[in-house]
Amino acid sequence: MYRAAGIVLGNFLKERYTETDVTVLLPPEGRIHAVDTAVLQTLREHAPKSFGFQMIHLPERQDDATAPFYIPVQKTFDEILRKIAPDRPVVSLVGLPEEVEDMTFWKRSPKADLILINTSALRLKRLIQRGDITALLVRRPEIVGLDLPPDNLENWLLITPESLQSVTASYPGLFAP
Repeated sequence: MYRAAGIVLGNFLKERYTETDVTVLLPPEGRIHAVDTAVLQTLREHAPKSFGFQMIHLPERQDDATAPFYIPVQKTFDEILRKIAPDRPVVSLVGLPEEVEDMTFWKRSPKADLILINTSALRLKRLIQRGDITALLVRRPEIVGLDLPPDNLENWLLITPESLQSVTASYPGLFAP
């Protein structure tokens, strides 16, 4: 299923960008899950061959080194994003910090295009609407009567500022009111 996510993401990069380098934010070394590996491998296969990929492993958090999933620290996340050139897309496989509203990244201009995968959309509608988040790739909410095979691209929903209104109408519970 997550290989399909990499295909959707690779196709998005191909449609949106010409030759570029892409920065990919990853969990700390040793904390990468099979999901991350599948997405990353397929993304690299489906993005244009002219794209370069820079992998950045975020540092381990001392307070949750044994948690099953990595959640970045806001200050560290902001520092990493500050060092990335504004003309370079950033794909985050680690989502966003819990303190998403406190990030200084949103106030920067110009800033890198931020593309998120498999992050909860619940609190992100306003950030997508403003264009602070370029794209959010999430698993499509289940539709009664629609049984898709795991590798089907339709399992994934790519939300952009341009598609936000139709996505909100089609999936009313996706975002917080």
